[in-house]
Amino acid sequence: MNMQMRCAMSAVPDEGQGRSHHPAQLTNKTLESENGIYKNSGGISQENSCLGFHPAFFDADTGLVYLSRFADGRVAPIHLLEGLPKDVVTQRTAEGKVKAIKSSVAAGFVLGGRFYTREQAASVATEHKGRKIA
Repeated sequence: MNMQMRCAMSAVPDEGQGRSHHPAQLTNKTLESENGIYKNSGGISQENSCLGFHPAFFDADTGLVYLSRFADGRVAPIHLLEGLPKDVVTQRTAEGKVKAIKSSVAAGFVLGGRFYTREQAASVATEHKGRKIA
């Protein structure tokens, strides 16, 4: 799967791509917080990867979807900020690690070439209860 893909026609529609409750910028701390919020719902990687979901990020400004990747470019099994392209990074630590990304970027998942918000992934996971979708 490509590192990024155009998502204008493939994003699953919802209320603002799930951005209404997100902070101004996504950070590792807010990713941890989201994991706590969506735990046991199917809205986290550890609970929906068996269904075929891949952690990803959607940039509402550009319509691009980025698969979550390690800093070296390998696809990651969880949401990581380090593998995102430079143009979405807004802050780095003194050591050069990604500290925050653009406020237009939301964490979610890709399944079958479509981006799903955490809410949408949780809903699909609940409907399919452990059966692989893709």
